[in-house]
Amino acid sequence: MSEKNISVILPVYNSEKTIAECIDNALLSLREYDELIIIDDGSTDDTSNICMDYAWNYSNIIYRQQERKGLFNARLEGIKIATGEYVSFIDADDVCAEKRFEVMHSVVSDNDADIIFFGAIIKKEGCDTQIFDADMFPGKYSSKKIIDSFGKMLFGRLDSDDNSYTGYLWNTLISRDALNGLEEYADEKIRYYDDEIIMLHALMKAQKCVISEKKLYRYESTKRKALKEKKSYSPKNWENIFNVYNLKREMAIENDMYNSDIKFRLSTFLGPISFMRFIVGQDSAVPRTL
Repeated sequence: MSEKNISVILPVYNSEKTIAECIDNALLSLREYDELIIIDDGSTDDTSNICMDYAWNYSNIIYRQQERKGLFNARLEGIKIATGEYVSFIDADDVCAEKRFEVMHSVVSDNDADIIFFGAIIKKEGCDTQIFDADMFPGKYSSKKIIDSFGKMLFGRLDSDDNSYTGYLWNTLISRDALNGLEEYADEKIRYYDDEIIMLHALMKAQKCVISEKKLYRYESTKRKALKEKKSYSPKNWENIFNVYNLKREMAIENDMYNSDIKFRLSTFLGPISFMRFIVGQDSAVPRTL
């Protein structure tokens, strides 16, 4: 199989403390004909100057600035610019494995796949603990098999689900063809759970998937905690969550997946809002009857 180019999409926002290390780390294994696309989502600190310096000195770094539109729209802008056959996503405060993209090139060269799932390592209190391995043997699978196994959890998680692997973009390599059409979902009101929307879209367009045993990402547990708090079901996030719910429901219907299991999973996604509305007694954009 011929060599495939990789476009790495890196959204940034006020990341002056971590962005240089992130870029340096990515460049360690990026080939000169790959590209690193940095989308600055309206930073007000020194992030823009740091990124522009890198873009000036490296021909394979593309830097774009936009008004503050949120992570989802920043990623969509990166996808629109990307020219590589495959797309990888990283965040401004994470560290990739030293040979991340070398390994990705090796795996994609050996497999004609639309999505490749890798493992990751979580950094916690000074030690590295391996997590985020798919509960499936490494190998080739159809996208339907992936959805039936852990992809369905993108619609909503049940108490019986014990897999924390689903919905993360940073441990995947996705063909650009599987990301085509995402621009129709652009919405500045979607601030959280956007990674799940992108992954669902890619899974529904994909035919072949690969699960690799390689662990190519180190995720900061402090950030994971902050992200969990940010995605909380507080009233200020209800509109975002309901918009994501509607979009997931629409995607399930369009792809003939809107069965009883998916309906129930979607209900668990909105359930906490109904409970919180009862407790706090506030009106919101979420209808009382779902």
